[in-house]
Amino acid sequence: MSTTQQQPSRRLVSALFFLGFILMGASITLIGATILQLTERFAVPLANGGIFSTAHSIGVVIGLFFGGSLYDRLPARLPLMAGLAATGIGLIGLTVAPSLWVALLSLGMWGLGFGTFLLGPNVIIARISPNPSSAVNALNVGFGVGAIAGPQVVSLMLSLGNERIAYVVFAVIALALTVPIILTNIPNGRDETSDDSGPLNWRVLAPLCLLIFFGLGVEVGMNLWIVPQLELVAGAPSAVSILGVSIFWVGMTTSRGLAGVVTARPLSDENMMLIYIGAIALGISIVLSFSTSALITLVGAFVFGLGAGPVYPTAAVLLLKLHPQAFGTASGVMGSLGNVGAIILPWLQGQVGGGTSGGMIQILALSAVMLGAALIIRRLEAPPAATGMSPAR
Repeated sequence: MSTTQQQPSRRLVSALFFLGFILMGASITLIGATILQLTERFAVPLANGGIFSTAHSIGVVIGLFFGGSLYDRLPARLPLMAGLAATGIGLIGLTVAPSLWVALLSLGMWGLGFGTFLLGPNVIIARISPNPSSAVNALNVGFGVGAIAGPQVVSLMLSLGNERIAYVVFAVIALALTVPIILTNIPNGRDETSDDSGPLNWRVLAPLCLLIFFGLGVEVGMNLWIVPQLELVAGAPSAVSILGVSIFWVGMTTSRGLAGVVTARPLSDENMMLIYIGAIALGISIVLSFSTSALITLVGAFVFGLGAGPVYPTAAVLLLKLHPQAFGTASGVMGSLGNVGAIILPWLQGQVGGGTSGGMIQILALSAVMLGAALIIRRLEAPPAATGMSPAR
């Protein structure tokens, strides 16, 4: 097939991935933006509101764990379509759930689809791009665009008296997107000369999993608990509190966008990771130091987002550099084990807050652990085989 024939297909694939990431970004903010309504609707104490995020994250872990091997073995459009379909079904289930258990099962289904879909574009783009770091961050800008818009959709629906309409809107979009996905020939980007069945190198995987365990835990923790933090501690009205989720994601998207367009960096990805974690610590310190000021809390959430945005995309690129063999499977393992943090830590953060705050002190403590993991990763070396691998196809 000629290059001119391939290019339109690649543009279409990139556009579909970007649209899918906008959808996933918008959907992930729904839990945090409606946490007060969810706890009221299902009679759950606010301190235990983390169970909604936990149920979703359990599904994400399962989707990531099995999705990694699926993207190594099947045509990419099949797990992508399945992920979108499960997302739509889960959102509809949450909309109509008559009980807490049905809601939690629906959240798990949604998370299963979310994790299965989200892994694919990250793996494929990292494989086929000549500059994986910029390409993966640019892709994740779409996620941030959706995450900025999602809370505002919820705010609009709350003004109309029914936040559940937002679930239905995103469910319909997810199901509709399955049609172009299944009709498009999407490459999985594998280098057929490389060994995609090789053993996993836990010396590389372990510190990356540890970093993502805490990285995703603090990211989801901020996404989930910034609304209660603003309402209960800063005394902000509902519209301003929900705006906090969008401001956090503006920071996330800004840093991912910058990382996506800046191809020539003076520092390595390993050293950039240290800077990102420093920004996380600075942002949460601002939130804690000026907790009664809604305006400064929003500034802190923005700075936190600037640091948190590139963490996962950069970890994915480091994984490709340090663990090129069985990259799809290794990505699934890193994502699934890392997402265990998104199951445990937001719930624990709710306990720390005790229904009176967002428990933000926990994030500051965990940023120190993230720094330790990043320093270990900085000392790792790429295997000799990685130098002969060309990500571009």
